Amino acid sequence: MFYLQIDPSTDIAIAGVFTKEDNVIASDYVDFRPIVGTAGVGWLWNSITETWSTPPIVTISIEEIRIIRDIKLLESDWRVSVSDYPNSDIDAWIAYRNLLRDYPATYTPVENPIWPEAPS
Repeated sequence: MFYLQIDPSTDIAIAGVFTKEDNVIASDYVDFRPIVGTAGVGWLWNSITETWSTPPIVTISIEEIRIIRDIKLLESDWRVSVSDYPNSDIDAWIAYRNLLRDYPATYTPVENPIWPEAPS
């Protein structure tokens, strides 16, 4: 039988797959749970039902979205410099930057946000 090591304070699997013969000290078995199905690192152990559940989805907060958005705006500042105007690309970059500015207003927390695409 194979086992996952869990963090006893969170019951989340923190280490790979082991058999009891794999250099694991016998007293450490208290932190190991048998693998059932496709359970793996990051999965949550329910000690009441003695079952594994998939890891919780980690969503990106609105604060993190604003930080990422601000970085994307900073990275594209040079694309809309006044000295380049008129430039056919500048209108596309202005539209992109407006989408970035509006993005937090329409954001709903998800695991992998889909950002506006920068002009090529």
